[in-house]
Amino acid sequence: MGPSDNTKPPLFEASLYGPLNSLLNMLFPAIDHYMVQPQALLQNSYPSEHPFPDSPIRPRADGFPHPWDLFRPDFAVVKVDPNGEFPDIIVAIIVVKRTDETLGAAWCRLSHYAQVAFPKCRYENTRSFLVVGDKITEYRYKTVGNQQGPKLNAHLRRRFKAVQFEINLFPLVTETRMLVQQHRDRILNSRQA
Repeated sequence: MGPSDNTKPPLFEASLYGPLNSLLNMLFPAIDHYMVQPQALLQNSYPSEHPFPDSPIRPRADGFPHPWDLFRPDFAVVKVDPNGEFPDIIVAIIVVKRTDETLGAAWCRLSHYAQVAFPKCRYENTRSFLVVGDKITEYRYKTVGNQQGPKLNAHLRRRFKAVQFEINLFPLVTETRMLVQQHRDRILNSRQA
């Protein structure tokens, strides 16, 4: 007997975390220097006059961070440099919702996470995924200049069923290897200039 078409979404969002965590760790393995971070901690950057505005965390001398400075997407996939020569690169941010009741708020939150993440790694190819029940929406962000500095502009990439998530992530995995290397080459070139 096959699955019913009238299956209900899981009762809790956390019911989706285990399968999603397993899938992400399979596609982005630690052996390839990826880190899948459930409930990843993102923090607002320093003001631009600070000597290290792209620092991912504030030093202890600043005291404890304020709650409004901390953000926790459901998952972040990070490319780590084992030698510490390059900053960590946030490759993907994933927000999970059980139903589409809070879709607008979830999309705003996802966009805000991308705004917070971008200054830390300056990687323009970060993808964001909004997982709602059995539907997934992928967004890509591009920087747009303005008087206040770069701003991220979200572009809807595509929507697909959750059962297609693995298939849709495979190109991201291979594309990420090339894009991360290009990003690191730009960093090296800027250091040498």
